[in-house]
Amino acid sequence: MDNVAGQTENRRPMKTNRPLVVMLGLLVAPAARAQIAAAPPVAAPAPAAALAPAFPPEASPAPQPPPAVEPAPGYGYGPPAYGPAAYGPPAPYYYYHHHYRPMPYGDQPPPGYPIASAPAEPTEGFHTHDGFFLQAHVGISATGFSSKQAGVKTNYAGGGISSGLAIGGVIAHNLILYGAFFGTDTANPDKQMDGTSVTSDLGELGVGAFGPGLMYYFERCNLYLSATFGLAAFGANDGNGVRVDSSRSGAAFDFMVGKEWWVSRDWGLGIAGELMAASLKDKNTPGLTWSASGLSILFSATYN
Repeated sequence: MDNVAGQTENRRPMKTNRPLVVMLGLLVAPAARAQIAAAPPVAAPAPAAALAPAFPPEASPAPQPPPAVEPAPGYGYGPPAYGPAAYGPPAPYYYYHHHYRPMPYGDQPPPGYPIASAPAEPTEGFHTHDGFFLQAHVGISATGFSSKQAGVKTNYAGGGISSGLAIGGVIAHNLILYGAFFGTDTANPDKQMDGTSVTSDLGELGVGAFGPGLMYYFERCNLYLSATFGLAAFGANDGNGVRVDSSRSGAAFDFMVGKEWWVSRDWGLGIAGELMAASLKDKNTPGLTWSASGLSILFSATYN
């Protein structure tokens, strides 16, 4: 009961000091009125459409064209073009000049002094048939001599050596005029009388001639032809080397065809074939005429 009476006593209303409240209200009221009068009225917000943009909108960038494709350089390669020919400027190409500086060798003269050099060999006359002409030849031959007297035909035949020497000069392009010695020498020739072999009475039989001749060279292949006309004579020795017969002067003809190869500026070596014929009157037997013929293979050396 005491507790209930205490709680009831605490719930009683608090007494208010009215004179104090009134004085505070009088002091605060004038200041509140002045503050309310000074505040401006709040304007209504403008519609969104009427508001002007603070900054102009940025223009969108114009579309840019794609970058140009650089054409590939023309090098002149590729498959050939078919159809009509195009007459245009040539395709560009690249060319680089390389300059090489020669390296000095040996002792070099000081700057400002000329450098001595060997003179270049002239090409005039190189492998050309001009000027002085000299030819020597030697080879093997098959030679025959025949005569007829009182109806009896006598033949001598055998193998031997053929030789010759020609000296002259060029008179026209690849044409040479010369004088030549030529002849054959046959050892131990076989003897026949009316086609029957008999014991030979000769140990050596030779014929020689001298005369002028002409030679022509085919320059492209260095092939030549020559012909010689001259005076000829023959001599016959027995087995002991004693002269037993000879002839008076007669006519002789010599024809050669050969091929040469240059081995130096003016020298050439070659091979040739020779055909020789002669007609000779016997010196010891009047009215007796000997005919001589020979076929030879020669090796030649020529300076021209």
